[in-house]
Amino acid sequence: MQAAAYSIEQDVDFEGLPAQEDTVAVCYPIYGSCVPRILREFVAEHPACFAEKS
Repeated sequence: MQAAAYSIEQDVDFEGLPAQEDTVAVCYPIYGSCVPRILREFVAEHPACFAEKS
């Protein structure tokens, strides 16, 4: 797919990085039919990463 991949645990500028992309994909395991807490907290802390993305 020639796409860059990052972990939310990496020291990456997640406020600036997604602004350069048209599409952002989020992959995560499902434990107990729920999105993991670390991902819910990440989305809450970085809403601009997902604004107007497909």
